[in-house]
Amino acid sequence: MSWVETIRDVNLANLCVKSFKYEEEIRNRVKQTPLVIFKRQELTNKQLLHFVSVLGTPWDNNTFSGNLQTSLKYEIENDSIEIVSHDGILKNRDVPWHLDLTHYPTQNIPNRLLYAFEDINKTPTIFFNSSLALKKRPDIIENLKYRYVYHKATYNTPWNWPIKRPCIQKHPYHDYWSLLINKSFCVEKDWFTRKWFDEFIEDIWDDDLEYVHTYEKGDLVVYDNLSLLHRRPTFKDGPRRLKRVTWEPYWY
Repeated sequence: MSWVETIRDVNLANLCVKSFKYEEEIRNRVKQTPLVIFKRQELTNKQLLHFVSVLGTPWDNNTFSGNLQTSLKYEIENDSIEIVSHDGILKNRDVPWHLDLTHYPTQNIPNRLLYAFEDINKTPTIFFNSSLALKKRPDIIENLKYRYVYHKATYNTPWNWPIKRPCIQKHPYHDYWSLLINKSFCVEKDWFTRKWFDEFIEDIWDDDLEYVHTYEKGDLVVYDNLSLLHRRPTFKDGPRRLKRVTWEPYWY
């Protein structure tokens, strides 16, 4: 798949060494490819954040509106790294197709990365390149250009109003449209219903645009939040703990 790249021959811990010569190459590979998986990484928190700093600016606790990160009972490693286990309110159900953080009152929707820092169960994350799916359907793009949806978290946030966003917008870097619909957080209002969304995904579905990633210890998964939707099935083997960093790319 041209939109997925697995990299096995780079030790990202070396980014902290001044003589390391491949920062620009790594940045370009992430910049051009919506889903990049670095295998066999052993990174401290400092090394993980240094890698993020090569790509963009990490969100910190202030960007997350103070204590919002703790509202789902995640562990906070430091000001920019959280450990997500999804063994709380989300463990007993499938998490449907979504992109992250559409419910935040920010103009720019950031990217994320996930780091499997310990042995991990085999519950996968499933990605779908909704942007390439839209690119094949100009009729749908024309239909969605002037439609809006409202996003609101299912948990408490410091703001209590829904965030109005267009259904699609031009990607800030790639030459295609981004789909900004989140089944979990979109409010059933006006024309939008979750049933409509399920039928919409079925309509644009393409098996070649799906990628299923089953984590192994040391995997570092960097995904373009504005190119891809993702989901996961219900956990069957206990919690799946990942370090997560939210970041804004330099190239947006």
